[in-house]
Amino acid sequence: TSKVAPSHSKQVAGGVYASLPHDISISVEGYYKSMRDILEYGGEAAMFPPIDDWETTFLQGKGRSYGLELSFIYNGTIFTGEAYYTLSKTERFFEDICENWYPDRNDNRHKINIQGAWKIGERIDLSAAWVCHSGNRWTMPTHVAILPGGRIEEMYSSPYNAQMPAVHRLDLGFNYRKQTKRGFESIWNVSIYNVYCRMNPIMAYAKMGVYDVTTDTMTPYHGVAMGLLPIIPSFSYTLKF
Repeated sequence: TSKVAPSHSKQVAGGVYASLPHDISISVEGYYKSMRDILEYGGEAAMFPPIDDWETTFLQGKGRSYGLELSFIYNGTIFTGEAYYTLSKTERFFEDICENWYPDRNDNRHKINIQGAWKIGERIDLSAAWVCHSGNRWTMPTHVAILPGGRIEEMYSSPYNAQMPAVHRLDLGFNYRKQTKRGFESIWNVSIYNVYCRMNPIMAYAKMGVYDVTTDTMTPYHGVAMGLLPIIPSFSYTLKF
């Protein structure tokens, strides 16, 4: 619109790729991405954006993201496996929020993805996947001011200045394939999501310290992360025709 400019991004990427003997391929890729006129809600509008005056509730800034990805792939006839590692950094700059560059909420510095599939005969195949990445970021109070009457005012060094615990899980799958009398393919599947029941954090909050008026001291703040999804088994049947 006339008040809200469109977002733009530019990205450059390059890599080296090699096919090796024994059905192995490897690659190294690097990238750099710049962004401008990206948007953030400001103030109370982040939770309750007004419908009639939404154009004035945005803050506009810029961002950058860059990193390196390594891959290893084995493509055999019975077993296939893939492994990926990404080292990346994503930052934002909003002059009305912070005077310096600060991490993006999804600035996951390290990412690992390992997956494999094993074919046992013509009917049975097994699969496994393990994923891991650095935790998302959130904003933690770094200073507090104790005002007259014991009122506490929180202060922050920068947005998203704290990091949640790392996210990782293992998923397993079992497929049994069979051909029906009519020539269709049926697949029975049993899968287990998050095999070792890692309670990966989906959000975090700061647990406020307690101020003691008599001693004029305050116990420290500390962060609390909350998980949601435990181990989840599932079963499915697929008929292809």
